[in-house]
Amino acid sequence: MNDNPYAPPAAPVSDIEPTGSLERPRVVVLAVRILWASFLLVIPGAIYGMMVPQAGVPQALLIVFSIIGMGISFAISFWLYTASWNGKGYARWILVVLNLLGLAFIAWAFSTMPAAFKTPWPFQALNVLSNILSVGGNAMLFAPGANAWFREMKRSR
Repeated sequence: MNDNPYAPPAAPVSDIEPTGSLERPRVVVLAVRILWASFLLVIPGAIYGMMVPQAGVPQALLIVFSIIGMGISFAISFWLYTASWNGKGYARWILVVLNLLGLAFIAWAFSTMPAAFKTPWPFQALNVLSNILSVGGNAMLFAPGANAWFREMKRSR
């Protein structure tokens, strides 16, 4: 032992190896694929909305804003789905918040402007299916296997 009280301890120090696997679990793979499917399911309805505008809405303006809106939606979805795929835990929380806000907005809009939801039943069915898949995909990102993987990915950084 060294008599110098300011000397560092002589104990050996080593890094602890992570105990969990860094391999992406199947539940995360399936969740991200389901989230992409939920995004793709709303595209036909968006195209229909551009081609059959409501009364009093200029079609050119509607097309421009629809394309911009879908572009922004795609960019945000790509960012969050890719981040989830890569094990970034913040992305799944943002997805949950956006999903809850979206569902709340749909409920509010339906109660205040039911005429805006007058589309053919196949597009309504695709929207409902998209919302169900979105909720399911978000829930799968919080499954026990996914939670363990997100924890290990955070620990490995």
